[in-house]
Amino acid sequence: MEVVDSYDDDQGLIPDLPEHVAMLCLMRVPIQAHAQLGAVSRKWRDLVESAEFYENRLREGTTGHYICLLQAPPESHSSTEETLVSQHGPVGYGVSLYNMQQQTWERLPPVPEYPDGLPLFCRFVALAGKILVIGGWNSEMETLLSVHVFHFSTRTWSKCADMPSARSFFTCGVVGKNRVLVAGGHDNGKTALKTVDAYDLENDCWESIPSMHEERDEPGSVVLDGKFFVISGYPTTAQGRFVASAEVYDPSENSWTRIESMWGMGSTISSPGQTLVVVEGKLFAFQEQQLFCYNAEKNKWELITDSGYPSDIITPMCATAVGSMLVVTGAEKNEADETSFKTLMYDTSRADCNLSAPRSSETSCNEWQMVVADRQFQGIAQISCAVEV
Repeated sequence: MEVVDSYDDDQGLIPDLPEHVAMLCLMRVPIQAHAQLGAVSRKWRDLVESAEFYENRLREGTTGHYICLLQAPPESHSSTEETLVSQHGPVGYGVSLYNMQQQTWERLPPVPEYPDGLPLFCRFVALAGKILVIGGWNSEMETLLSVHVFHFSTRTWSKCADMPSARSFFTCGVVGKNRVLVAGGHDNGKTALKTVDAYDLENDCWESIPSMHEERDEPGSVVLDGKFFVISGYPTTAQGRFVASAEVYDPSENSWTRIESMWGMGSTISSPGQTLVVVEGKLFAFQEQQLFCYNAEKNKWELITDSGYPSDIITPMCATAVGSMLVVTGAEKNEADETSFKTLMYDTSRADCNLSAPRSSETSCNEWQMVVADRQFQGIAQISCAVEV
């Protein structure tokens, strides 16, 4: 869209309006119209694309909350990633976006470099009102170093600096406002990694930070109290045998500490998957169809006995959070044994993580809210995140 310079610099943002009033007006324009705002003049374009404008909108409460799903088309009825790998080709993964205020769905435009769909097993995170897509495999199952960012202000993707080294099945998280940490996984020789790289969105550059104490392939991760937790995973010599320990990176100390026996809810230690999520300072996780909350003082996972997770949603696949709401996408089979994927929300503010027995009916919170979506938004979802824009 061509930018038209309708206003001179001397006129301010909006002619005949004080600058702060004009700013308040522009901050109330919905994000869906920001691309049109940017086409009015270069001054408006620079404004709506600036970090300052985003920060001002955060302070004024004019932002909106969205759930982002890295999602395949509904025709991909497999509930396992292994089946999708065996197809040896793009499955059309894209980013589905759920507007929590308007309760509407949309599909973001494809990355120009990947018109047939995002890379399989890529990771994505939300930061500074943007979505970042990192790594993954191409259709030949080759590891990619690419990183792309989606700008809501222009509704376009742009390419970022490549990851410094190849890694698959890594984990990642946002520390601070503009920093993404990428940890673990394995290299092209299937050697598990303990190395960690940090990406600076503002300066579009990567740097290495101190490595973890041990190799961790397929770990889970969360950011809790400003620290980056890398949970479980397995070393090269123990393929698929997940460990119970975790490691925590403290940005202020630029160092890692180890937590023994942090992961595991039963006799078998399984993959943490993509259902680790922090909701208002509490760490939650799913194992099978059960919801657990982590008690840091006891270094123990406690079962939320009355969460009431729907029994027909057979496999929780990924989770994220908005405020006190835990948002989960899982697989559901109908009577014809066809699989679709549902998104549900659960208010954790009503869940007492210290209870080991069900509460009375008066205080029960066993209600999950189904997010209504038509068929095109019922494909398998690899990962999810929440973004405020």
